[in-house]
Amino acid sequence: MKSNPHLGKPLYYLSQVASVTFILTFLELMRGRLNNALIVIDEAHRVLNRYVVGETIIEKLIREGRHDKALLTLITQNPLDLKHNVLDIVGHYVVFKLNGKSAVEASSLLGVDNEELIGLRPLELYYHNTDFTVRAYLLEDGDYDYAEASSTIYRKLLDRINDTNYVRAVIKRFGRALDPVIVPQVLDLGSRLGYDVKSIVEMAIRRDPRYMELLSRVVIGED
Repeated sequence: MKSNPHLGKPLYYLSQVASVTFILTFLELMRGRLNNALIVIDEAHRVLNRYVVGETIIEKLIREGRHDKALLTLITQNPLDLKHNVLDIVGHYVVFKLNGKSAVEASSLLGVDNEELIGLRPLELYYHNTDFTVRAYLLEDGDYDYAEASSTIYRKLLDRINDTNYVRAVIKRFGRALDPVIVPQVLDLGSRLGYDVKSIVEMAIRRDPRYMELLSRVVIGED
């Protein structure tokens, strides 16, 4: 007796529809209880594909989740299949190695050459937000360090050094991941000692001993 190769397909599609319906319904019902929640949706293109019409609860959470302190993370290997307006409203992107049309689409979003994405090595990635794009690495080994990503962020700081709110926001968000580290307390201590913000950032970039002394005093709690 021959098996019918098409027999399982309706059940497969039904299970996919049921999964998507469950996810959307669950999030809709739980929306008021998602304070301080981390929501991770893998294979996001199955839930937010380009054929979905209207705004879903996921898009509402992306737009409004910050008010409820809800963090939504979408994971996909098929960015071309996502709704285009979703890419427009997401604030942060982490992009690993891509090929073909996906690399072209993502490179346009990041503002880098698509060959850069095709050539990414394991654990290598691009991070992108509305302010800047940096190339980074998940792990540091003998060949890699964080100098490239750090120098890019430090250059952005210098470009907008007179925008105090921007500088402090970037340092608060990324400063502990930079090389060398820079934190708001260093700016405060440096200001009390007569340094302006630009001088402190420039000293950090040069790894000036005076900056390292400021950082040390903050770390050991001397000031």
